[in-house]
Amino acid sequence: MNKSLFSLLEKFTNAEWDRFGEFISSPYFVKGRDYTNLYKFLKLYFQKNNTQEFIVNAIAKFRNDNKMTTQALSNRLSELNKLAEKFLIHQNTENDSIGSISILYRELIKRELYSNINITYNNNKDKINITDASDLIPFSSILQSRGFYFRSRNDMQETFNQFDNHVDCLNAYSLDRMLYFATEYHLSDVYGMPYKAGLFLKTFKEINFDKLINRIESENNEIYKSVRLRYYIYNSLTNPDKNGLADKAENYFNMIHENISIDLKIDYFQKMQANYILHINKGEASYLHKVFELFKVRLEDKDTINFSLANYPATEFRDFVIVGLRVKEFDWVENFINDYSNQLNPAFRDEEKTMAIVRLCTERKDFIKALSIFKNYKNSNNHVHNIDMYKYMIIVNYEMKYFDEVRKIIDKLRHYLLKDGLIDIQKEYTKGFIDNIIRIMKIINKGTGEGINEFINDINSNPKSIVDKKWFLEKAEELK
Repeated sequence: MNKSLFSLLEKFTNAEWDRFGEFISSPYFVKGRDYTNLYKFLKLYFQKNNTQEFIVNAIAKFRNDNKMTTQALSNRLSELNKLAEKFLIHQNTENDSIGSISILYRELIKRELYSNINITYNNNKDKINITDASDLIPFSSILQSRGFYFRSRNDMQETFNQFDNHVDCLNAYSLDRMLYFATEYHLSDVYGMPYKAGLFLKTFKEINFDKLINRIESENNEIYKSVRLRYYIYNSLTNPDKNGLADKAENYFNMIHENISIDLKIDYFQKMQANYILHINKGEASYLHKVFELFKVRLEDKDTINFSLANYPATEFRDFVIVGLRVKEFDWVENFINDYSNQLNPAFRDEEKTMAIVRLCTERKDFIKALSIFKNYKNSNNHVHNIDMYKYMIIVNYEMKYFDEVRKIIDKLRHYLLKDGLIDIQKEYTKGFIDNIIRIMKIINKGTGEGINEFINDINSNPKSIVDKKWFLEKAEELK
């Protein structure tokens, strides 16, 4: 199995599959071999969202049906992988008007065809749109080439205008990258992942960014828009107690979001989400609503979301569900599950959807429906999913006061933790959940309320209790 090819094809859109078919049919790109049958076969199975295991078995049948040796099929898949990579490069070059013009200019300069540079620029200037810092480097090359054109005409004023803009692009790119990585390093530090600061970070901290951004704001230069957005994000993260900084980032994003790249949008959403979650972890529950509003904006900009990532749990999908439940938007969550669960990777789609429905039933206190799901449940091959289901079985049965059933499920979960393949952190947090449920059951058995305050203090002070913390605190308060 060619894992590189399979993982790449798995991410192709329907439109990319069609263009890839045209690409491998072109004699300009492919000479001497016909990949049509193999292409059609792979397209059929991948577009049906089959699992890789299913496709591997189907490939074996394809090999037998076409009377190919294992080595011959392996060679064809390797060749197709190289073609798929070339296709992506070709597609990117076609779509990247700025990069394409930059490459053309370099060739024109080599041939000293300076007049052609100006003609090409005038014919293509409407296609130039700076959406991201990655556009700045090729655009700076275009400006530099235009400087050479004007120098060939002895127009020194315009020559230096172009060179000045060229250097502006390089400066904006450098500042964008500095702010991006400074933000990453800051979050790494916040999350307790230490790093050794190099010369870059020491230099960064010596720059008076407030003064620099004030100048950029006053000139309102389009080239620096990603720098402004990244600075507002960085400033709000590093000064969490200053009011209005996150709002400034949000307002500026709303101003420019139609003219920036998908990658920049995704980074904005991720950093703002991290910002809000840091506030939530400090006990500022109102920020949950900000995360929820951020998620709703993301759903409107569908290119910034990918629920099909091939790992479980599907973290983004699960985050949308959990946050929606935390702000008690139950109908919204139900619609979200119905509308978007089909986008989940088929390898775990049913498991993730079931888990989302169980969470929704639990928050709605529709425990009868949750119990009906548990009744038909059988363990899957996924340890994380099975553990999650056991925990919700315990929670729902506890809510229904089926305490004998709770004890039985605890025993099942304890035995499950003895299985091979579970990582230590899974076992540690699950054992913490079991310990907490046993403690609260003992408090119930005593019937005096003794130990409740101590339990609450332990839940609040122990970082390992963060999982299901809200539910345990609610149950403890009910016993007072």
